[in-house]
Amino acid sequence: MIKETIKEVKAILEDAGYKVEIKEVYKNNEKLSSLIILNEDGVNPTFYLEKMSGTPEKIAREIISMVIANSAPRPKEDFINKIQDKEYVLNHLRACVVSTKGNEEFLEPLVKVNYKDLGLTLYYRIMFKDASIVLTKAIADQIGIDKIDIENNIDLSDYKMFSIAEVIGESLKKQGTPDFVIEEMEQQNPMKIISNTEKLYGSGIIAYPSKLKEIVGMEKFYVLPSSVHEIIVLPMDGFEPNFLRKMVCDINRDEVAPSDRLSDNIFVYDGSKLLIA
Repeated sequence: MIKETIKEVKAILEDAGYKVEIKEVYKNNEKLSSLIILNEDGVNPTFYLEKMSGTPEKIAREIISMVIANSAPRPKEDFINKIQDKEYVLNHLRACVVSTKGNEEFLEPLVKVNYKDLGLTLYYRIMFKDASIVLTKAIADQIGIDKIDIENNIDLSDYKMFSIAEVIGESLKKQGTPDFVIEEMEQQNPMKIISNTEKLYGSGIIAYPSKLKEIVGMEKFYVLPSSVHEIIVLPMDGFEPNFLRKMVCDINRDEVAPSDRLSDNIFVYDGSKLLIA
């Protein structure tokens, strides 16, 4: 199906002066086919073909439509100049974590910090209005920033704690769930979700346990790696580690996309540091 989609895209766009490239890339536990479309105005969005659904013809039409819509000339400073600006990069970094195992090739060129005792690696993304790119060693060397610069400038103020009801309440309401049921869920469910406002790559807070403790407001608590975008915290009283570990493994297997999985481990904050439970 992927070969057929590429053939359809090339047939239209190469005749229109675009260059179509296909590369294999590693993104968070997955090897994906990356379709890159270029023209003289710059690079258009990258399309990960395994993530798109439909017939080859339908996928090709979607890609062609998006490329044409994105082809209006844009000033280079929209992207190129920004990633060459040290101040801009330092002010737009987001901390992200990913499982170390299985992501070695993805992580190799990146600025990163390995947490071997947790099986996780901290890396960084440069955030734009509607996109992000990873901070590579090459970009960091080019603009002259190091890990000390990053740690002195990383912004953790955007992280917040949400109740389960806050996160899924609107969806439940649309399904017809009565308000009193949602209110009871909020009162009775001890689980809380930690992420950033956008809920995008929000699990990076796990690498900053003192800030995590400040947000949670408890001396000791469990941390469940919900996905690369969020973590779940809950009090230690009343929960067995084996039960929580099985729950995380089951949810990872059945509900979380491979690219979003963080870890099958569960963690505990013991009052001073984060450990595998």
